[in-house]
Amino acid sequence: MEDDRVLLLGLKNHLEAAGYDVLAESDGTRGLRAARRQEPDLVILDVMLPGIDGFEICSRLKQGGFQSPVFLLTSLTDEHSRLGGLGFGADDYIPKPFSAQELVLRVRNALSRTDRVLGKAKSLDDELRKAREIQVRSLPGRAPKITGLDIFGVSVPATHVGGDYFDYVKLDRGRLGVLIADVAGKGMPAALVVQKMQGIVQSTKSRETTSASLLAKLQENLAATLPPELFVTAASMVFDLRLRQVQISNAGHVPVLLKRGGSVRTIKPNGIWVGPASVGIFEKHLEMANLDLKKNDVFLMITDGALEANDEKGREFGLSKIRKLLALRHDNAKRLVKRCLDEISEFSGSVAQADDITAVAVRIL
Repeated sequence: MEDDRVLLLGLKNHLEAAGYDVLAESDGTRGLRAARRQEPDLVILDVMLPGIDGFEICSRLKQGGFQSPVFLLTSLTDEHSRLGGLGFGADDYIPKPFSAQELVLRVRNALSRTDRVLGKAKSLDDELRKAREIQVRSLPGRAPKITGLDIFGVSVPATHVGGDYFDYVKLDRGRLGVLIADVAGKGMPAALVVQKMQGIVQSTKSRETTSASLLAKLQENLAATLPPELFVTAASMVFDLRLRQVQISNAGHVPVLLKRGGSVRTIKPNGIWVGPASVGIFEKHLEMANLDLKKNDVFLMITDGALEANDEKGREFGLSKIRKLLALRHDNAKRLVKRCLDEISEFSGSVAQADDITAVAVRIL
C-alpha cells in the first residue's frame, strides 16, 4: 500500500520479478479491506496514506488476529515515529529512501522465518491430530450389550485432545459400571490424565466393585501423580439388573439426572474431587446412593462443558435446559444424547466451544 504511484509500480515490479504475487493499493481504506479479504503472506505499508494511515491499518490488522509480517515504509525518521510504528505491531520499519534490492531481501527473510514457523506449527498440528485419533479410539466406540439396558455415550473435545472421559466396565454377576470424568483444564496435559484414568478403570477387579470403589480407586492411583493445580471430578453408576438396583456415587461432579415418569430429579451423593488436595479425606466424604430401578427410567451423566456453553450474549446453557430436554420423550439413549448436543450447538451459535462436552445416557428397558 503506497500512495506514490511511481513508487508503488516500482515496488510491484521488483517483487514480481523476485517471484512474488503482488496486490497493490494506493488508498488506505481499500488496502485494509483487501488485506482482510485476501489474507496475504506479508503487507508493506506506507505510513502516509489517504483514507486510513499506515499506523491505523497495522493496528487494526494485528488486533484482528493478522499473523503475517507487516512492514512500514516512511520518510518519518525520528525515533518517536519509529517506536510508534513498532508499538502498533509492525514487524519491520524501513525509512525512505531505500534500496529495492534491500527490501526484496527483507521480504524474503521474513517469509522464510514465517515458513519455518508454519512448518513447525503444521508438524505440531499433525501430532495433535494423531493424539486425538488415539484418544477417540481409546474411548468406547459403542456400549456393551447388556440385556435390559439401552446405553449411548459421546465426547466432543474443545481442542484437538480433550480432558473429558467416559467408560463402561463389565463386572461380575452381569453388573455394569458406567463412569464419567472431567479433568480440570484442556489440551495435552488433561488428555494424558484421561489415558491414565482409562488404565485404572479397565484394570478394576470386578468382584467387589461398587460405584464408590470405582471412584476411590481413581483417587488411590491418580492423586499422587497429579500436579497440585490439577484435579478430576467424576461420577459413577453400577447397574445390577438381577437385583433391579443401581448404585450412584459422585466426586464433585455434575449431578446425575434421572427421568422417571414425567419428572426429572438430580442425584448427587456427597463426595469431593479426585486430586492431591483430597489425599487422606477422599473416602471419608464419599457416599453412595442406592436406588431401585423401574422400567423406562433414564439416567443422564454430563460434564460441565455442556452446562457452561455460552451463547452470543454470554449466557450459559445451564442445568435447567438439560433437565427440560431430558423431560421430553426420547425413543432411545442415542437420540437423547444427540438432541442434547444439537441443542447446545444451536444455543451457542457462532460462539466457539470453550470446554469439552461429554454425555452418557442409560435407559432401563
